[in-house]
Amino acid sequence: MNRRRWLGGVSSSFAVGTAGGFLAGGIGGAALAYLAFPLQAVALLVVMWSFRRSGMADGPRFSAAAVLAFIVFGKVLSPQYLIWLFPFMAVLDGCTGSVARKIFLLACLTTALFYPGPGFAMVLKHQAGPILLLNLRNALLIWLFGTLLWAQTTHAGDTRGRGRATPGSAHDANTGSKHVE
Repeated sequence: MNRRRWLGGVSSSFAVGTAGGFLAGGIGGAALAYLAFPLQAVALLVVMWSFRRSGMADGPRFSAAAVLAFIVFGKVLSPQYLIWLFPFMAVLDGCTGSVARKIFLLACLTTALFYPGPGFAMVLKHQAGPILLLNLRNALLIWLFGTLLWAQTTHAGDTRGRGRATPGSAHDANTGSKHVE
C-alpha cells in the first residue's frame, strides 16, 4: 500500500512493506541514502583519529562513540538500536559519563514518547509535534556523539575528572592515598 501526500509543495510517500515496516521517502531521499555510508565512514574515521590522538586511553568512551556513529549516520535509525549503547553508558565514569548518561536518558525518553505510542502514526499524517520530537531525539544523539568524542580531558587522556595515578606519581586517584617510595 502506498500513500502519497503533498506537504508545502514537497511530495513524500510512505509504503507499508510485507513485514509491516514503514519506509519513508521523498524528493531527494535516494540521494541522501547514498550519503549515509560515506558519512558513516567519516564519522568512524573521526572516532578512530580521536581515539589514537588520546593515546588510546578510555576505550569504553570511544567504543560507545563508534557504535553511535553506526546508529546516527546509517540509513536506518531503529529505536531498538539505542539498546546497543546501554552497556557503554553504564561503564562511563566521571563528568563525561554523567553528562553522557543524561543526554542518553533524554534520547531514550523522547524515543519512548514516540515509539510504540501514537507518534509514528502522527508522523504519517504529517503532524508537526511528532516530527519535532523525532528531530529532537536525533539532535540529542548527535550531541551525545559530540560529547563522547570531544570530552574534556584532565590528565593524559583521563576523562573522569580526576588525575590518574601513573607509575612514580605521588598520589593514587582511586584510593586517595599517598605513595611512599
